[in-house]
Amino acid sequence: MECSQHDDVKLFEALILEIAQAGLSWTTILKKRENYRIAFDGFNPEAIALYSSDKLSGLMSNLGIVKNKHKISSTVSNAKAFIQIGQQFGGFDKYIWDFVNARPIKNHRKHARDLPVKTMESGIMSRDLRA
Repeated sequence: MECSQHDDVKLFEALILEIAQAGLSWTTILKKRENYRIAFDGFNPEAIALYSSDKLSGLMSNLGIVKNKHKISSTVSNAKAFIQIGQQFGGFDKYIWDFVNARPIKNHRKHARDLPVKTMESGIMSRDLRA
């Protein structure tokens, strides 16, 4: 089964949910996924980039999402960076897939515990995204 994703909005959704998940279980975040979709305008980066401090304050009172000030406020800066990268590279999809030469990495591991925490590609990608 091919698991590659090339839709920028879905890639942005994955980014937002990954940030929300940090320090929590995926089960917790996946149960709140629809709440995130509603709270964050369908994961539309253009809409999120324009969020005001009032909108962010309102999200802090949303019981359907993880109420972490830093995770919520990072969505705005991440949306702006996402848009900027997309403009620079012809789409976030193009940018992110260039790290793996536009080909999914196929791991043949029997158990999730056998997956490495980091890979060379993930390290390079992470450094570039932080820059």
